[in-house]
Amino acid sequence: MLKNLRRKLVAGGVVCTMALGMGVIAPPTTVKACDYSTPAIGSYPGYIMSVQNGGYDSNVQKIQHFLNGLASSSGDYAYYVGSEDGYFGIKTQNAVEHFQQRHSLSSDGRVGPNTWSAMQYHR
Repeated sequence: MLKNLRRKLVAGGVVCTMALGMGVIAPPTTVKACDYSTPAIGSYPGYIMSVQNGGYDSNVQKIQHFLNGLASSSGDYAYYVGSEDGYFGIKTQNAVEHFQQRHSLSSDGRVGPNTWSAMQYHR
């Protein structure tokens, strides 16, 4: 049952949802109970990342690493982006959209301050 543990950020707390659909809202201090052991991505770089940006970006590589880690630890392979090459392609966009949908964010496939913050505090 613990393998099916899911969580999402809600108003500063974390919702931990078990396979049976039961959920509890835990304050951020008790987030360890919902730990996916996903890699940290660091501070928001101050600009929106998307397919339109093009080119290599080390912050995109951090996002890709985070999403691949989330795919592996949660068993939800819709987060999987493949190669962590630092290029924001369609696989990265699709995984970001999936993350946004699962975390009640605006699902536009772009990583701005809200999506970055949800990733940053996703533990």
